Amino acid sequence: SVPESIAKYDDEFDAVCGEIEETDTATVIRTEGLTVTVDKTTLGITITDLKGNEIFKSAAEAFSSNGQGKTANFVRDVATTEHFFGLGNAKGDTFTTTDHRNTEYDLWMHDDNVHAIVPLWYSTSGYGVYVNNSNRGTISFKKDYSLSLDGAEMNFYFFYGPSFKTILTNWSEVAGR
Repeated sequence: SVPESIAKYDDEFDAVCGEIEETDTATVIRTEGLTVTVDKTTLGITITDLKGNEIFKSAAEAFSSNGQGKTANFVRDVATTEHFFGLGNAKGDTFTTTDHRNTEYDLWMHDDNVHAIVPLWYSTSGYGVYVNNSNRGTISFKKDYSLSLDGAEMNFYFFYGPSFKTILTNWSEVAGR
């Protein structure tokens, strides 16, 4: 059978084809290349490839808020072998390393006109994350990784490569070339 369109950003992009399955505990989205499972209780996210290999898994309690609708948080456990790249010229980055493992960055433009923050990071696990939010935020790649944004809304895109070239190509289709 022909899969239905399950997601469409806007008229500029093609619809994503796949199927959605609702169970008592999760919403499962299957596309041509990935399976995304969202736990209905915790909003935890697991993404696997067609062979069932785990690409991305959030912490059990992935999303939280400060209770006042002013800060949104996302947490993900990471393997000790996973490394992170990207973010442009984030404040404090002196270009001594391109690997952001064990670092933390302020996702905010400062008045010094030296930093060009690009809220896109990509992982050696074959995915990239782009934060589409104009609010101040922090990204940490320490023991786990966490994203904290001022404001109640958290809008981000997940790109599967698995190559960095594919991730950057797909990101530029969304963010502009």
